[in-house]
Amino acid sequence: MDLPAFIAPLIIGSSIIAILFPTQRLQGVWMVLTLCLGAGLGLGITSAMIFLWLALIGPPDSYYFAAELSLAVILTFWGFYRLHYSADSIQKDSAFGFDGNPATIKWLRNIFLFLLLISVGSFLLKTFLQDPHGKWDAVDTWNFRARWLFRGGADWAYAFSLRAKDGLDYPLLLTVSIFRNWQIIGRDLILVPILMAGIFTFGSILILFSSLALLRGRNQGYLAVIFLLLSTQFLNIGTYQYADVPLAFFMLSTVFLFCLKDRYPEISTPIVFLAGLTVSCAAWTKNEGQLFLALVIFIYFIARLRKNQWSGTLKEFIVFVSGLAPVLGALIYFKLNFALENTHIRVNPL
Repeated sequence: MDLPAFIAPLIIGSSIIAILFPTQRLQGVWMVLTLCLGAGLGLGITSAMIFLWLALIGPPDSYYFAAELSLAVILTFWGFYRLHYSADSIQKDSAFGFDGNPATIKWLRNIFLFLLLISVGSFLLKTFLQDPHGKWDAVDTWNFRARWLFRGGADWAYAFSLRAKDGLDYPLLLTVSIFRNWQIIGRDLILVPILMAGIFTFGSILILFSSLALLRGRNQGYLAVIFLLLSTQFLNIGTYQYADVPLAFFMLSTVFLFCLKDRYPEISTPIVFLAGLTVSCAAWTKNEGQLFLALVIFIYFIARLRKNQWSGTLKEFIVFVSGLAPVLGALIYFKLNFALENTHIRVNPL
């Protein structure tokens, strides 16, 4: 069973959120958000860790996994310590735990749970029976590279120059996360990329619900997710095992965090740090995520500078860069040392 391979990333990501927001009780909607966002963050962080280990030291062995487990244990104890010695809540009557109209919520909740159950069943049937290896991009890029990293031995770096005509500089969050799980299991099971796709697909759905529930109330969260599930297109793309859904996961998380910052400016520092982590994971997922990173910096921070908020903006930017650094460092190292020319942006000489 390969589910234990996902435990360390979940613990690492969730513990970071608990450390940054110790005054929020891990229950209800906040628990849903913590687990879903924590799972994605943990996969992003561990993928950067294992890639740097692979590139700088060699194929990951028991020493790497001992280091990863140690990090998970340290963050867990730190998170429990912060939760235990912190106040119960920042604002007892805030949007956290908002219930709205109980009758309306119960009605919407039942529809949401029914559609979610149907969607999970549809996802499993489609992935296992129709496209267990995913669609073309997953087969040719993400899963193929992960399999070469797993089976390539000393020639693992050759994965970045093989077969795929496009995407030779594609970031590695999805590829290396799949490789990491195969390393732990010892076999390249097709179940791993399927589970990875499921985590980001349904994680995105639950983050959409929980973020709107915290900001606008549970009614709004249920309505948004119901319309998303009824469209079915997002679910279909998730079954393709493409990196577009993980990218959407981190983009949605980043937008929510900046909205949360505007709602609760008194906790802006940990929120901006966490936003740096999510946007760096977006950049580590696809090249489009790097454009998203540039847009976040330009639109948010440049806009604040125009309002002559120099000192506050500089402080926030330093915290934001601190959140960016761990994962973005792995991306920069990959781009400088392994990524080949992107055929989509090739400029022909005159």
